[in-house]
Amino acid sequence: MPKLIRYVRQSIKISRNGLIHDFSAAVGRPMLADWTCDKNAPLERGTFFGQIYSSDHVLVQVSRQKNNKIVDNQHSCKLILKERESMSVFLDLERNGIVAVLRHARIQTIVPIAQTLKEAGVTVLEVTMETPMALRIIEKLCIEFADNMTIGAGTVLDAETARSAILAGAQFVVSPTVNIETIRTVKRYGVLCMPGAMTPSEILTAYEFGADIVKVFPANVLGPAYIKAIAGPFPHIPLLATGGINLENVEDYIKAGVVAVGLGNSLLDPSKEMTNEELIRLKETARRFVKKVRNAKQWLMDRKLG
Repeated sequence: MPKLIRYVRQSIKISRNGLIHDFSAAVGRPMLADWTCDKNAPLERGTFFGQIYSSDHVLVQVSRQKNNKIVDNQHSCKLILKERESMSVFLDLERNGIVAVLRHARIQTIVPIAQTLKEAGVTVLEVTMETPMALRIIEKLCIEFADNMTIGAGTVLDAETARSAILAGAQFVVSPTVNIETIRTVKRYGVLCMPGAMTPSEILTAYEFGADIVKVFPANVLGPAYIKAIAGPFPHIPLLATGGINLENVEDYIKAGVVAVGLGNSLLDPSKEMTNEELIRLKETARRFVKKVRNAKQWLMDRKLG
């Protein structure tokens, strides 16, 4: 028997002739799956329960309702997983561990700021939507750094703003609250979604409605101990901490279990005049954050390995 990778549960759609025509699997990370079944099941709808043993084999159980009774069938299926764009964004964010939050950035200086951050190892940028000309800034960053940076939109308060940001090129969308319509819109376009939440109920609600990562905000109110406590009942929900993160506590948040941290004024104030001296200072500060985050992630890895 091959090694079990993970368990999956997801809804499926099946055509009238019994062939599965649409399937989207939540396998702990956002992914698409196209698959064909060895046996045709005469179902119109059902729920997929999968045990993934490799990238191309799955043992599934389809629960279906017939005459108001649940009927279960098992099938051996071929499964082909395809990476969504949001999956690659998730991996970039998890690997980098830092989201640089650019609030009130100026379009005239955004490119040198982004270039400086990239050289320091920070490659995930969030442009907040209350920033003047925010959509143009997102467009500019996506053009200038298409191949080596991940650009997203922050402080997105509604579905209309989310759609505008996505059309401008945003690869992820961050909100300060749990707005269900915003989450639905972001996921409709296949973009990574990070709504903000604080309480356990808000965090779970955001995740159940499709959040890829839940932003704990403001994180500094309850601190890293709260993050660690939340990870107890919700180990499967990826968290991002934002608010009050600085060089003194950033390692504590990573060690508490967040996939990444959001850095605002502790990293830079993009509204300031970006002189050569400011850019040098920014690069040094960013490098210090990168080093601390990498050390904390290595500490976590060493602890998991024993």
